[in-house]
Amino acid sequence: MLRPHMQQATVADASTATDPLSSRRARRLARFQSYQPDQEGGGVTPLALTTEIQRLSSLIDRLENKVLISGVEEEHAEEDDSNVVVVLRELAVADSSVNDFKSALRTYCETSRAQDGCNHILVRSFSGTTKFAIYEVWDGQDSWQGHFTSKSSRMFQKTIIDHLEAPQAVKVMPMPASWWQDPQ
Repeated sequence: MLRPHMQQATVADASTATDPLSSRRARRLARFQSYQPDQEGGGVTPLALTTEIQRLSSLIDRLENKVLISGVEEEHAEEDDSNVVVVLRELAVADSSVNDFKSALRTYCETSRAQDGCNHILVRSFSGTTKFAIYEVWDGQDSWQGHFTSKSSRMFQKTIIDHLEAPQAVKVMPMPASWWQDPQ
């Protein structure tokens, strides 16, 4: 028995459909048409079942349309492709020491920018907090290691140690030099 608002579909229609969504809908419809309500009256009503099936069907359709995976870009690089190093330093400064910290940070940034191998330095402060992030881009691991052990870097570390609430977090990530464009 077909309901007036439904179109008839068969399993054969589902196997010949080219669109995966329409074939899935046809299979669902064929399964629904074979439903026989409980003659005793103790089962789910056909209207409630129809409503639930339509709700689930639309949910599946939305999820299928949401997941779209496009192609992945692939880059072929030479073996001797050089890397730049991006360094992130996260610092939490004590409230009472923010001005002294900013002064030391300004000096550190000026001397670091002048060093060979330094491509860029950016400082971010987060509103409502005394947290700072220093992003540094260096020509390579050797340039950054040389800077990290330099007199100006050691002096900065020594100056700020008493101003920090916790030890700084340092994250280092190499990336292909061809990806880096100097924003200046």
